[in-house]
Amino acid sequence: MKGTDSSYSAKHGYGFIVGDHNEIFFAHKFYFRYKDPQPGDKVTFDPVEHDKGMRAKNIRREKSWETK
Repeated sequence: MKGTDSSYSAKHGYGFIVGDHNEIFFAHKFYFRYKDPQPGDKVTFDPVEHDKGMRAKNIRREKSWETK
C-alpha cells in the first residue's frame, strides 16, 4: 500500500501514515526500513490489523524520494 508519513516524531519513536484512501495507520520506529523518517515522506508499507486499530509494517520510502 502507498501513503504519506504525516507525523513521525523521532523523540517519541512513532507517528502516523495516511494511506491512499485517507486511512490512518500507526507507525512505530521498528517498522521503518530506512533511516531518518520525516513527515511528508512518500512511503509504501504493509497494512496490518491490530486490536487497537490499523498499523503499518515494513515501511519503505518510495524510490523517487530516496537521497543518493
